[in-house]
Amino acid sequence: MRKLIVLVLLAMMVVSCSTDKDIPFVQNSNGFYINANNLSATDEHRMYLEADDKLSISAEVEKGFMTLIVIAPSGEKPFEGNFTEVKNFEIPVDETGTYLFYVKMNRFTGRLEVNREISN
Repeated sequence: MRKLIVLVLLAMMVVSCSTDKDIPFVQNSNGFYINANNLSATDEHRMYLEADDKLSISAEVEKGFMTLIVIAPSGEKPFEGNFTEVKNFEIPVDETGTYLFYVKMNRFTGRLEVNREISN
């Protein structure tokens, strides 16, 4: 199943790669953020998370749209959605391991911020 998901994501990336630009992921101590200005690109980022953590996600969309898919180590997708407006929400982390964040932007201007909230 995991191999199938990886193959589907790779196929999506090949089909959608109409640009040679990378998404400017900026790593910080608890996650990452992206500031984009009229960017059309597809990229991915990985982050190690532990079970019972939470992901705090904030998206600010000025124009265009962005797709975010979060893929757990098991291949499950705790989140998959498109952003066309401002959104703030949390995602519970159910399993420990490295998560894949697949991001696709189309003429996107705005910001995406993903932070890990560590459980006590």
